[in-house]
Parts: sequence; structure tokens; C-alpha cells
Amino acid sequence: PPLHGPRPMRLLHLYWPHLPIRLARHRLSASFPTDRPVVLGGQPWMDGLVIDADPAARALGVRRGIPLGSAHRLAPDAAFLDPEPDADMAAVEAAFEALARFSPGLAGTTDPTDPAFGLIELQADGLDRLWGPDAVLVGRLVEALASILPGAPRPGIAGTRFAATVAAGHAEPGVARIVPAGGDAAFLAPLPSSLLSPDPDVRARLARFGLRRIGAV
Repeated sequence: PPLHGPRPMRLLHLYWPHLPIRLARHRLSASFPTDRPVVLGGQPWMDGLVIDADPAARALGVRRGIPLGSAHRLAPDAAFLDPEPDADMAAVEAAFEALARFSPGLAGTTDPTDPAFGLIELQADGLDRLWGPDAVLVGRLVEALASILPGAPRPGIAGTRFAATVAAGHAEPGVARIVPAGGDAAFLAPLPSSLLSPDPDVRARLARFGLRRIGAV
């Protein structure tokens, strides 16, 4: 019988924060507004929701998913841009095609209205035999995607989907945050328990019980 159990799963997450607004900036180039906040999703009189916002608009309280009219009240001087979902979808589909050359195990959404847009998962099990160690693999991926999506992704590698997502969120662009095999619990333990849920009620309940770190939960 074999002396070792199955090899632990390894997941690589590539994360482009606020990818819709990045794509809009890249698409519009010189005509992208730089002198005022920018809101992406449509015009403020339209019955729609904010898809994304630039840092200046977010500083005024504009968030993804709020009505465009509410965004206008928060940022009346902002430039409101119409979305181009087909162009955004095509860009991410091209990224999937490039990544498929490295691994057939891919997951992610091409819908720019989905909150998960900008996060791509790649199964990294055994890829070291083809492409080299994790850091080398990430370098190859970043290079392959450089002409497809604007800006280097934040890469995170871990043994579970949640840990890989958190690792990517804490990574620097183009530099992998690699959680050692079997080290997911230790990596997550000191981080805020608010990462476990976006629900304010759940977060308040955790705080009320003094569970401020994931390790305590």
C-alpha cells in the first residue's frame, strides 16, 4: 500500500480589484475623466445599479450595488459612465483562454455585474512539474496576462478556496502570497473575523461574542 495519502489540493487565485473601472479606464484611455470622481453603471437618472467606482467616488461613499440615483446624491459632481459589458466579458474570456494553456481547472465569472468579477481561480495541483515552483508559475501567468487585462493581478495560493481568496486580497500586484501546504488555519488565525462574512449582522454578532480573530472562531 502507498505510504502517503493524496496530495493536498492547491488553488491559485488571481485578483484584480475593481476590474470593471480598470477596464473602463484602459478602454477610454486619454478620455477617462481624471478631474472628478467616476461612477460606472450608467447615468444617474437610469434605473440601474453602480457596477464600480474609482477611489475618489468610493471615498464619498459610493459602493458597488447601490442605485445610481443614490450614487449621484453622494457624488453629485461625478462623471457617470455607461458600462460596456460585452467588451468587459470579452476581455475576461481572453484571460481564461490564456490561462487554459497552463491549467484546465479554471473557475470565475465573466459577468461584470457579479461581485466576483475580477477573481479567477486556477487549480495548481501538479503544475510545478510543468511550469516550475509556485513563484515561477505566477511570473509566467502574470506575463501571459499582461497584454490582456490592465494591471498585474494579486496572486494568492492556498489549500482552500477561502484561504486562497484571502491570500490574494493580501498580496501585492504580481507577487504571490503563498500559504504553505497545510498552513491555511495558521495563516487565517490572526486575521479579522469580519473577513468571514460581509453581512453586518454576522460581523456584529461575532464582535459581541468577542470573536475578533478567525482563530477564535
